[in-house]
Amino acid sequence: MLPPKIIYSSMLDTAKTVSMIFVMIIGAFMFNAFLAVTQIPYILTEWIMALDVSRWVVLFAIILFYLFCGMFFNIWAVLILTIPVIYPAIDALGFNLIWYSVIIVRVIEIGLITPPFALNIFGLYGTIDASMGEMYRGIIPFFFADCVHVAILLMFPILSTWLPSIM
Repeated sequence: MLPPKIIYSSMLDTAKTVSMIFVMIIGAFMFNAFLAVTQIPYILTEWIMALDVSRWVVLFAIILFYLFCGMFFNIWAVLILTIPVIYPAIDALGFNLIWYSVIIVRVIEIGLITPPFALNIFGLYGTIDASMGEMYRGIIPFFFADCVHVAILLMFPILSTWLPSIM
């Protein structure tokens, strides 16, 4: 049996984590209300649709944006803040939203291991005995493998949509 001090400490840490998640969710609802009032997603969708570029160029630009965001923010913050704005545009461009979601989560995860901040690397740094330089060099094969994985998912959307389509 665990001592009461450890149980109390665990419960306190859990309460802090849950409260941070609730604050983030409440902020997201407030942000969504703001977006609904200002109609920013619809304005952005109209602007993107008016661009004289291929839908793939727009998708590539969005992928680069998410990769950049993944370098600096955690995945939940990025998704909660950008999904209400970007999803209508992606839907209007005719992309499958499940496929797009898989791609974006993978791209943000690539950002989480990519310098300059690489939030996942900082988290790992506190648990293993290695220098930051060694850790940054160690992620290079994973970075390229993840980029190849995203390229394969872009070329073959059925890999992301087959299982949900049979459910």
